[in-house]
Amino acid sequence: MNKVPVIILRNKREPDRYLAASPDVGDWDHEWLDVTIEDVTCAYLIARKDLQQPTLEDFEDHQRWHAAHKQRMIDKYGDNAIIGLDFEGVCENYDPVFIEITNEQYRQAFEIQEK
Repeated sequence: MNKVPVIILRNKREPDRYLAASPDVGDWDHEWLDVTIEDVTCAYLIARKDLQQPTLEDFEDHQRWHAAHKQRMIDKYGDNAIIGLDFEGVCENYDPVFIEITNEQYRQAFEIQEK
């Protein structure tokens, strides 16, 4: 069975919980909507386009992209700009974890994150 390497974000205070891809697919029974590994298709995933093993540098690139997006929004709309995902805040509360998921899980996760 082929696997796809990805990064998921583990809650620092609750290591059995992971950042959800969006509130729509989060676990509404959990205070922060975090999901469990059983619902990994609903987790916020970082994967490479070439489906190779993501690296810490890939994660840092992801952080930089979000920081630049946040700054563009603040520049355009001011300090009260609405930021859909404040990744800086995410990184304060979650650690990147490298795992592998099945191709089917990857396909399902991709469909969820494209909505």
